[in-house]
Amino acid sequence: MLSSANFDIICLQTWTHRQELETPLKKELNKFVVIVKKTLGENKKFKTSVKLHFNEIFLFRLKGLKWLLESGDFDVSKMLENIYPDIERYISVKKFSLLAENILFALRSNKRVAENLIDNEILNEDSFDDSIQQIGTLTYSQFIASLTFAIPDIEASQTIIDWINSSLIIEFGTIASMLLFKEEVVITQKRINELSGLISDAAQEYTACAIQMGLLKISSKNYPVQDDIPVSVVNEEKTIADWGFNDYTNKLRKE
Repeated sequence: MLSSANFDIICLQTWTHRQELETPLKKELNKFVVIVKKTLGENKKFKTSVKLHFNEIFLFRLKGLKWLLESGDFDVSKMLENIYPDIERYISVKKFSLLAENILFALRSNKRVAENLIDNEILNEDSFDDSIQQIGTLTYSQFIASLTFAIPDIEASQTIIDWINSSLIIEFGTIASMLLFKEEVVITQKRINELSGLISDAAQEYTACAIQMGLLKISSKNYPVQDDIPVSVVNEEKTIADWGFNDYTNKLRKE
């Protein structure tokens, strides 16, 4: 259930289909975009501000997931592949270069987890349907409370909570970035860099937690380089494998 409802792509994918949405969900999307724009314009640390809106992000994700499932065209890997080109073109825009790179890093981390779950037959359309049924209309706070109650191991439950929270931050970051790319919002370079750092940190946390929960495995230290794989992707894989699971997780928690 948790893995099915915890993908960073849901809010962004719903946003890309904004012209097709029916009125109730379109209103929810507009409210969500207003929150993102307001947060971008505030003079507060992004992480502090985004945490205040976890409930809105969480609820919109569930509504978006339900709509995407009902639309009959829900493929996590395909959706991620389709979004990459839209983001990659901003790497050549100086002020957005690092931001675009960090979004791609976050989405690639998400894709690795999704592909591992699909390969192990954990993730499929039925599991997404089950997630909607089980979570229902729970708020973020209710969901976290029920999770803590269901998993008495404090360390284990905190890892799951950290994983969920990091994905919610990435959901915010991807929508915020697209609004910046489309020039629907203008902020200073300092704020752009802060947003970039927020996404990078969240992506690293997401990956570390996924490894700790066994949703992502580092299988080898051999790195066959293919011409069509970007150097940045190869470097990410090398870094994670070279550090090893424990070193990788400990390093992220110290940062």
